[in-house]
Amino acid sequence: MKRIDLSVIIPVKNEEALLEKSVLQFWNYFSKQDKIRNFEIILCENASEDHTLILCRKICRKLLNVSYIHADKFGTALKNGILKAVFPYVYSNGLDNPFKYEDLEQMLSLCAKFDLIYASKTHPQSVYRINIFRKTATLMHSYLTKIFFKLPFSDTQGTIFMERKKILPLLPLCNSSGIFFQTQLALRGMYNRLRITSVPVHYTGLTRRSKFNIIVEGIKYIVEVLKEKYKIIHLSR
Repeated sequence: MKRIDLSVIIPVKNEEALLEKSVLQFWNYFSKQDKIRNFEIILCENASEDHTLILCRKICRKLLNVSYIHADKFGTALKNGILKAVFPYVYSNGLDNPFKYEDLEQMLSLCAKFDLIYASKTHPQSVYRINIFRKTATLMHSYLTKIFFKLPFSDTQGTIFMERKKILPLLPLCNSSGIFFQTQLALRGMYNRLRITSVPVHYTGLTRRSKFNIIVEGIKYIVEVLKEKYKIIHLSR
């Protein structure tokens, strides 16, 4: 495989305790990767209530190829991160790096064959052990996605790898500002006949508390699923 140029986008919210250390770990990892020629890291800060935004500015002054954007919602931050990216391939990951680059290794091996690749905790080959409350939330998201939209895979809430030029035309069609944005991107890709797949991961527990309120975000996700389904039905008439 030829070496690629990669934009790494990382949504961050209320991350002042871990931000500097974690970004440095990302920077060191990508600096040493044989499969990656050039890289940039874009911190997508969204509505932090601590000093995360201030730290983003500080980190960008210290580390080469690191920049940041500010947005008010997770989905908006992710979308703006893709728009800001300058390299042909884009990889979205969480600051806690939940899959420890196992996902990325698979994605890099598949990027010549697929336009959009998701890391899926519900993939048949995935190992997913976590507390029952979090696992139920993931399965609920997956069930709703599969039943309502018939995507070729059900978990859209993991990391994402994409070919930027194929994704850019889809962004004006993705209007969700919340976590549904990742599902909406997959849907728009499917309807536009992009080559989409998912890869399995090992995920055996949280290393820290989630930044998302599962109940609140779950309700928002259900509402957006219903709105999207209504839109699809209306357009098909």
